[in-house]
Amino acid sequence: MKNLAGEARGMLLFAACLTSLSAWHCAATMKPRTLAQEPGCATSLAGFYEHSVPWQGQKPALIVRKDGEYKIIHGKVISQTGQGVTFDPEREGAFYDPKPEFFAFDKLAAFVAEDGRLVAGAIPAKLANPIALEIHLKEKNRPGAKPYRLRLEPNAAFGYCLPAGTYEVSAIAFRDRKGNIDLGVNYPKLEIALEHGRANDLGHLRLGRSPAVLRDSVLIPIKIGARPGGAMAAGILGGAIGGALHAAALAAQGVIGAHLLYFGESTAPATRGKSQPKYAPLKVSE
Repeated sequence: MKNLAGEARGMLLFAACLTSLSAWHCAATMKPRTLAQEPGCATSLAGFYEHSVPWQGQKPALIVRKDGEYKIIHGKVISQTGQGVTFDPEREGAFYDPKPEFFAFDKLAAFVAEDGRLVAGAIPAKLANPIALEIHLKEKNRPGAKPYRLRLEPNAAFGYCLPAGTYEVSAIAFRDRKGNIDLGVNYPKLEIALEHGRANDLGHLRLGRSPAVLRDSVLIPIKIGARPGGAMAAGILGGAIGGALHAAALAAQGVIGAHLLYFGESTAPATRGKSQPKYAPLKVSE
């Protein structure tokens, strides 16, 4: 049986570490050197983490760039072709109702359809809110050792120098650019084995919906870790699976949503050391 009191204390310490001003220097964990800092380290863990951010605002939406700034236009789609969309913008104030206008796709920063599909362009980074992933890895054969904390930035390669050995994921958190934090709880036991003298490749991790190349996944129920803006009712983005809850998530008291984390062999370049690469995926252990 799990030690629930100990687990609760651990979660509180984890949340305090994440939300403190010295979050990345928390005394309860160790931050390993990156491959950028030590490119010649013999044993390393590398991979690529992806979070493709869906449009989170009102739909449909046109995003145009004017004078160096982005403007979001809401309204109604009149018609659409392969070259653009005829759009009737919403009324602006009591006295101005813009007339329908044709917008060419190649002149737009982005066009989001009523069903949320990104039809043209890309959501500007300034308007997106991707989620960074923090994972704590604890060596199984050193129960008293501090866990290593790895921060995975969205849509980027990562690489860390770590000692060889078998690690378990002792904590996991999701953090957006606004400082909102969700903590993973009651998720399956996850392990990874790092071989000495190798560039161990964790592969391609993806939060949310998975492309066909990523076969394996794990559901991670989440609880609120921090909400600087005071929005306490929902998980970040409502959960990367659109707020749908799995039975395992429903069984955990205080769970507000769930994220799906997919993993598979690398489909994007990872940051590697000088050692020979070896695929070392996350494994769900009994």
